[in-house]
Amino acid sequence: MRIDAPVEYQPEMIARLKLLYDVAATQRANAAEGLSFASIRLDGDRGLLMVTPPGCDAIECQVDYSTSSRDVLRDVIAAQGISLRAAPPDDGTFGMPKDDDPPLLQHAWVMKMVAYGVDPWTVYGRSWAGDLLEIRLAHLSTEALFRIDGLASLVVVNVNHAEPSRRIGLNYAVVDRISRLVDEGDAGIIHL
Repeated sequence: MRIDAPVEYQPEMIARLKLLYDVAATQRANAAEGLSFASIRLDGDRGLLMVTPPGCDAIECQVDYSTSSRDVLRDVIAAQGISLRAAPPDDGTFGMPKDDDPPLLQHAWVMKMVAYGVDPWTVYGRSWAGDLLEIRLAHLSTEALFRIDGLASLVVVNVNHAEPSRRIGLNYAVVDRISRLVDEGDAGIIHL
């Protein structure tokens, strides 16, 4: 997902964020069963999801950004032989997890917060441009991988599921921390 000019309406970015938001809802609806979205790649013409059913190896699913919806996402995954529950319609609530909720619910929350609103990625002040390449589940954390223009190595934002920084405003915190890193001429891992 390209993060570039400070222009509010960017249809390609909005479509990618919507897919990530729908993936987060699907993750939340299926966390108790152990279904996980191990990786969500946002840098291609289609979203590339690595879905891990309970007790099985990851299965690759591709989702077209232009037709993405929670129902389409469910159908694409079910077509791979994976059984899953439908994500409920968005009721407008945040559904913030408790500190002791399982990692897959925490992962859903982090994805939702990264995808929540376009302002942090468009008109909000930042000192960099680049690409959000991938969101992936790590051990007790969710990672977001960025390629930042002018930096040789990737920037990895690691959001610990047990830390309070995963609360509302996480998307702005990610932008701010990357800006600080870029302003210092650094690259590496950011822990939130």
